[in-house]
Amino acid sequence: MSQAPKKILAVWSYSIYGDDVHAYYAPVIKNIILARQENAMVAISTTTHYEGKVREFFLQYLDEIQIVSYESESLCAYPKILRFLIPNVLKSNFYFFKDSDSVVTAKEVRIMQEWMSAAAPIAMFIRDHPLHVAPIMAGMFGISSSV
Repeated sequence: MSQAPKKILAVWSYSIYGDDVHAYYAPVIKNIILARQENAMVAISTTTHYEGKVREFFLQYLDEIQIVSYESESLCAYPKILRFLIPNVLKSNFYFFKDSDSVVTAKEVRIMQEWMSAAAPIAMFIRDHPLHVAPIMAGMFGISSSV
């Protein structure tokens, strides 16, 4: 008898593609370790073109992360947006979206915890990161699946 998939409390979602491993792949390792401590799952969205490179880089973490690949020719004109498709793939109570080159801060973890434990509105936004020196930088976005 097969069991229903376990519902994940929180998913931290990132898009990773390209060849700059130092800038865009490596910081996610710190987030994987932090997510483990927070009982969250890290989901990485990528394109089929980069899936092998992403899997190879995160080889030792494959049992605790989810990698979702999208056809390089479809949905991939703007691969940064792929991280926002994770709610279509993974069932969770909360989803958090962040740039792969930004390590989650202690302040962001505290705000996430407070928001998840409150009678939370459908979405939250954090723009208080020490690296946000330009208006275009994304910050952290969170959504609740309780609608």
